Amino acid sequence: NKKGFHKAPGQFDWSVTDGNFDKIGKHNYKTVIANFGSSTQPWAAPDGVPNGTTIGGVYYKNIYAPTNVSYTTEAVQAFVTKYRDKINAVHFGNEPYYGEQHHAYWYDTPENFAANTKAAYTGAKAADSSIPFISAGFYGKSSGGDYLDTLLNLDDYKNAFDYISFHGDYSSYKYLRNTLIENGYNDIPLVNSEGYYYGSTESGKPKDWSANNMMFVLDYLNQFKNGIKYITYFGIDEYKNDEIRVNEGGSTHGLFRKSPYVEPRQGAVIAYNLFEKLSPGIEYKSEYSYQ
Repeated sequence: NKKGFHKAPGQFDWSVTDGNFDKIGKHNYKTVIANFGSSTQPWAAPDGVPNGTTIGGVYYKNIYAPTNVSYTTEAVQAFVTKYRDKINAVHFGNEPYYGEQHHAYWYDTPENFAANTKAAYTGAKAADSSIPFISAGFYGKSSGGDYLDTLLNLDDYKNAFDYISFHGDYSSYKYLRNTLIENGYNDIPLVNSEGYYYGSTESGKPKDWSANNMMFVLDYLNQFKNGIKYITYFGIDEYKNDEIRVNEGGSTHGLFRKSPYVEPRQGAVIAYNLFEKLSPGIEYKSEYSYQ
């Protein structure tokens, strides 16, 4: 965004991030992943980058590699140094591939994405070598899987992550796992950093809530079975994803409701029973109270 914490080389403003961590602390979240989705600040962007935003609502200046990737190292290292006692992992990048949302979250080359990711990884590990570093989220075969395959053949990217992140439902996991195996990453753990599996729809409307409920449970169980470390979920009760709701002016705060408060819904009830009642060994936290 235009108002990130990295104001210039060596200069930081932590007021916004301090406020966010204060909110997190009030609601007793135990697992916090620091997400650097669009990391380059406008002052660090190359000359000639267009003004405005992409179809995904991201400023173009945020999704080019900086003129010097050491700025990325500096920013991530400073962040992790300051907040390492409050975060469980660092997640860097979001859907960098050329897919249906062409260039929505990365407008630069795969080579520059790899170099920028390596710079972030270097900064995180310099601050705390034990902090897990999660790759950008990849979605699907033709976009996410193929782009991941491209990145894994670049030297800068090969060892610049501890976990690979995927988006979507269980089918994305299968595609990406095959890509990893083909590139020699047989045992690399995966996380789902943006799940959508409560959306059996037809013409924009739910066609069968019982099918939604079954799909929701089975997708989670499949991921547990395959050892997915972290799972975050977008819109359990919605058939619209957060990006669409943003473009339509809707609220994206909370997993289970529309603004102001419409809860419980079927997804919330199922999640409550599946996690809080049946699975005491799984940490589960809804976002209904966090704004």
